[in-house]
Amino acid sequence: MIDPAQSPSWRLNLDRATPASQGIEDARDIWQQPERVVEALGLCAGARVADLGAGTGYFIPHLVRALALRAFAAPVGDKACDKVGGARVPVETSCPAAPGSPAGCPGGTIWAVDRAPFASWLRGALSENARRFVEVVDGDVHELELPSSANAHAILACNLFHQLHDPVAALNSWRRWLAPGARVVIVDFFDRNLPVGPARSELVGEWVVLDALREAKYRVAERQALPYQYLISATTA
Repeated sequence: MIDPAQSPSWRLNLDRATPASQGIEDARDIWQQPERVVEALGLCAGARVADLGAGTGYFIPHLVRALALRAFAAPVGDKACDKVGGARVPVETSCPAAPGSPAGCPGGTIWAVDRAPFASWLRGALSENARRFVEVVDGDVHELELPSSANAHAILACNLFHQLHDPVAALNSWRRWLAPGARVVIVDFFDRNLPVGPARSELVGEWVVLDALREAKYRVAERQALPYQYLISATTA
């Protein structure tokens, strides 16, 4: 098992930065292309997003930055709309907080979902700025449980799908926490020999994800190719 304390954490808390950890994260940025992944979520001001299998929090600063930029651009007191899957979902962006936001302006919520030891480690690693947006959830991504008021506009499952023992059941459990027309973005490694990622024997092909999404009654909206991974965006049908 990965030890969170030995994993790169400089993006969450600059006090823990080391040249080695920064180099590892910078190298991942090249092939992970986090800006493209976050863009695929279609977030708007006040959006609520769940990062499933958050691990050591690689995507948290990218999601925080996206929400902060969108909140800054949204006029105070106005309503923004997520345009996902053809639906327009109103999101309150006025202060003191968007509904479900853990800590006030600017609005927006990120649920970082993972199990021990990652969940407890993440709580201690979050910077003060990240805490304005992020709530760490110690939970099982196979049977997702979010706060009772959760109504997510997007779910991110990056480098997670190949670990699901029953993908269709997991997708069905995610659905109950999604707002109408919400978006699910799945990113995982191509089923071939790659210089990064898990052993090939652990990987699943893109067609496996597509079949599971269709069986769980999701509508595939977009497909992209990253350097070593496929990105599939789907909405609730």
